[in-house]
Amino acid sequence: MNFYMILVNLRAQALSCIIIPFHIMEIACPILHNFSLLLFFALPVLVAAQTANISLGSSLVASQDSSPWHSPSKEFAFGFRRIGDQNLFLLAIWFDTIPDRTIVWYANEGKPTPEGSKLELGVDGQFTLTTPLGEEIWKPNSMVAYAAMLNTGNFILADNDSNHIWESFRYPTDTILPTQIMESGGLLSSRRTENSYEKGRFQLRLLPDGNLVLNPIALPTEKSYDAYYISGTYDPANDTNSGFRLVVNESSYLYVARRNGNIKNLTS
Repeated sequence: MNFYMILVNLRAQALSCIIIPFHIMEIACPILHNFSLLLFFALPVLVAAQTANISLGSSLVASQDSSPWHSPSKEFAFGFRRIGDQNLFLLAIWFDTIPDRTIVWYANEGKPTPEGSKLELGVDGQFTLTTPLGEEIWKPNSMVAYAAMLNTGNFILADNDSNHIWESFRYPTDTILPTQIMESGGLLSSRRTENSYEKGRFQLRLLPDGNLVLNPIALPTEKSYDAYYISGTYDPANDTNSGFRLVVNESSYLYVARRNGNIKNLTS
């Protein structure tokens, strides 16, 4: 897969440059008081629908030499990434075939864990991240039959009937990937700084009324300020004409799907 990276400075008076917010990034700018979106355009490729299941009893340990779990294509990896020059590690998904190894998803609200932390898919079906002292940090679900890192960039936990009982695509962080859908009420948040993946000041949200909006928040609270971009996909006169999903299809077109089957394309 080939990638083009575009860094776009966004200000309230330049909304027309908001095109495809695949990856929302906060960049401090004390003079302009603005931020940037780092946008990744993924050109479609034909990838076989195959999986490499991760079986019960498998585990990963946070260390500089830790080997991640790869998708069958080797394009995506799930595992521990060291944060800067700190002795802390982020449980994450990243592109593993490009030089920057860009992180596209992370667990535990972006909070890093110390070296020696362990992620284990236990023989009892529990999928758990623990500290070196065995204290539980993060646990998305239970009664898992197997896990898999898919070629789409989606990490899944499945039951014995191969139903996805948990998947990273349902819980986006700062990135949305091709074939991923964000339902009504979903959001992307910028990370706080270059080396801090905790929630930052900017959000991309699909509101229950159907509008897709970009807005800042008043950290450390969840208070939202007025949106400076609104998609216009809320129709108060006809609910079926309002949006309910943000979709990135296999061709990397981004659009808001309306309840009546129509769409609003956001890529042109």
